[in-house]
Amino acid sequence: MRELAEVVAQVFEVSDLTIGERGGDNRSYRVSFDKIQEVLPEFEPQWDVRAGATEMRNVFKAADLTREAFEGLSSCACAGSKSCSRAGRSTSRSTGPPPRRVRKRR
Repeated sequence: MRELAEVVAQVFEVSDLTIGERGGDNRSYRVSFDKIQEVLPEFEPQWDVRAGATEMRNVFKAADLTREAFEGLSSCACAGSKSCSRAGRSTSRSTGPPPRRVRKRR
């Protein structure tokens, strides 16, 4: 995770990267790509972490997304949800009511 965070911090030009201490969760997110090499031996990935982070930076820049807006309630996917731990925070921009769920008829 540290390696990913460091690449993203470089791409986003973040100088204040802080990585917390390891907690009780000792899962590893390292993966093996042996199977894809066996099944598709000529497969060559087109993207890496740096390319993905660069694409996201460009999208955020094109959308004029500020760090404040990204970190604020308006960026929370569950904005308006009573179970959202950030729901009590105030924001300069109203997010409006949560989206209505549409049930499909059977």
